[in-house]
Amino acid sequence: MDDAVQRHGHLDESAVPGTVHLVDLEGTIRAKHASGTQLKDIVLVPAPSSDPDDPLNWSPRRKWLSTASLSMYTLMVGIASAAIYSVLEPISDDTGLTLNDLNAGTGYMFLFFVGWGCLFWQAVALQYGKRPVYLFSILATLGIMIWVPHATSKGAWIGSKILQGFVGAPIESLCEISITDIYFTHERGTYMGLYAFMLAGSNFLAPVFAGFINDGQGWKWVMYWCAIFLAIGFVFCFFFMEETNYDRAPLEMIGTPSGTPGTTTPKEVDLPASSDPEKTGAITPTEPEIEATPGTVHYKPKTYHQKLSLLDKKRPFHLFRMMIRPLLFFSLPSVVYAGFSYGSNLVWFNVLNGTASLILSAPPTISPPLWSASPTSAPSLASPAAPSTPASSATASCSGSRAATKAFWNPNTASGFSRLL
Repeated sequence: MDDAVQRHGHLDESAVPGTVHLVDLEGTIRAKHASGTQLKDIVLVPAPSSDPDDPLNWSPRRKWLSTASLSMYTLMVGIASAAIYSVLEPISDDTGLTLNDLNAGTGYMFLFFVGWGCLFWQAVALQYGKRPVYLFSILATLGIMIWVPHATSKGAWIGSKILQGFVGAPIESLCEISITDIYFTHERGTYMGLYAFMLAGSNFLAPVFAGFINDGQGWKWVMYWCAIFLAIGFVFCFFFMEETNYDRAPLEMIGTPSGTPGTTTPKEVDLPASSDPEKTGAITPTEPEIEATPGTVHYKPKTYHQKLSLLDKKRPFHLFRMMIRPLLFFSLPSVVYAGFSYGSNLVWFNVLNGTASLILSAPPTISPPLWSASPTSAPSLASPAAPSTPASSATASCSGSRAATKAFWNPNTASGFSRLL
């Protein structure tokens, strides 16, 4: 046991933080590897336990059900947050609120979406469980969507948007953590992409659907339909979303024998010059790989009713410490740059959404054709045209063309290029 603690109980200060060894071409890393002929050289990071309810050990069906629940949550909350962008003009006409007031509300919403709300809900989810946070978030957003049509004053509108941003903040940060709970490091890229697709897709498709709903039922029903979608998402997540928090004990804390191999890489051995892993593939290790065998602990799988529980296991109270911890990362330049880049992207996203309704809701302006610029060039429909000689017709045509050209290039009206458009 002491030998295991010596081998696993100390941090390697020379390693780059966040860097893990994923591919074991030489077959010398003493750790659990992925199954399958094409994935046998992939190291499982983090190392799963022997508990069948460890999210890393879930069956593919169980993982996909959890991923579908996360996608449902992201889609429904994302639709509710972005549906108003195409109906700002109708809201302004009906409530008397200016576009500045409406856009200020959405600005405060995103301040709490991406900013202060994440500090609170992230810590609450790690302390008390992610499942209750998701369910409360989607249920509270549903209630706010029912309230928004009645928020006809500036204070009520901004207050509703602040609350919506605060209760919907888990959509920006908690979903990524849930993905890392159930998938290994080499699997996370695919499902992070799925989450990003749901987040961006909901924000760009919601205003399109909202425009059709507004034309048929009015802008208030845009909010009511969002509430209906949120109710569907709540029911789905309540019955199919599981808790993904799992306290995985370190290897040296579960009573493994001293001879149990760990996750460290043995010292490099002298290999022949011809044994280049890039040319010959996997190399036979000098020692046979021994599968890690944790202590004999018997786990009882959860029942379906236990999976629906809203209370996670009790943990030491570190809520306020976890709220402050993200602020400490401001001392890292890479974190500051990443936050600034993401925030800049959201700024332009809000600029586009805040101006779309103002521009696209205006009635179309159709410029008159060139030949109708002068009344002398248009034939009269009230009485039949008098017969004219070819000379008089040519004179009238030339004068009409000069008048049309003069009106077309009149700097007091519009330039020629703008009139063409």
